[in-house]
Amino acid sequence: MTLRLQALALLALLTLAPVRAGAQAAAMSEQVKGSGGAAVGIWAATLTPGDILVLSLAPSSPVREAGISFAGKEITLRPDENGGPSRAFIGLDLGLESGTQSLRVVFRYRDGSSGTVLKSLRVTRRQFRLKHITLPDEFVEPPPEVLDRIAREAKMLAAIYSESGPAWLGQGRFGLPHQGPITDNFGERRILNGRKQSVHTGLDIDAEMGDPISASNAGRVVLADDLYYSGNTVILDHGLGVFTVYLHMSKLLVRAGDPVSRGAALGEAGSTGRSAGPHLHWAAKVSGSRVDPQALLGLPLDSR
Repeated sequence: MTLRLQALALLALLTLAPVRAGAQAAAMSEQVKGSGGAAVGIWAATLTPGDILVLSLAPSSPVREAGISFAGKEITLRPDENGGPSRAFIGLDLGLESGTQSLRVVFRYRDGSSGTVLKSLRVTRRQFRLKHITLPDEFVEPPPEVLDRIAREAKMLAAIYSESGPAWLGQGRFGLPHQGPITDNFGERRILNGRKQSVHTGLDIDAEMGDPISASNAGRVVLADDLYYSGNTVILDHGLGVFTVYLHMSKLLVRAGDPVSRGAALGEAGSTGRSAGPHLHWAAKVSGSRVDPQALLGLPLDSR
């Protein structure tokens, strides 16, 4: 029996269904208003850890720029030079604590004046699954000879996520990268072999070996490589701090630097890296935060 089949056979789990306590029934769509008709639009499907806050500034705005801070993130919105709407995204990290958070907007007007507006937003609690897993020790503790590799790859990934294109590259709304059944295990807390804890920062989509994996939206390939934990991995930068991640593929069909359109083939499903069987691990990062990739699907994005 292969190691991966042994891992599947040894899985022992206890699962608690995920709950979004107090989740809003409808999306929040409001404005933070300044002087002279200045306003920053704010939108969110819900305000729970793993969700995404969308901010927008109308092209007719009388401001030179709007500095926005929320949940430890700071961004700047400027009117679009081509007359279109400008937007930005703030991810609510899966580790964000619930409670009232202050959204701060500093309007900087074209005449040199400025004004600050504060708005309170309540982040509601989200309970994540808990899973106990028993695996062969080599799945849990990497051997000493690969520790340097793991450190190098972690440093490389941090550098990739620290830089994103200044323009939005997406083409309309986000879509699923594969049509298999989804395991809603984003944020799942895992206890491995009764001792080691980890957090699952994406979600798993069932796939057969060799199934096509496609880009969930247009962007630029910033990584296409074999990594220790995630195997054959592709990371797409969609601009404005939004990244999507595709793990464990058996074959890569793109290279770093390639532009890709929505639905373009990125690779084929597999079980490379630390994986117990063929599937796609799909993840997303927004403004440096670990977000639920399913939150991308509902974003109100037009064709720009």
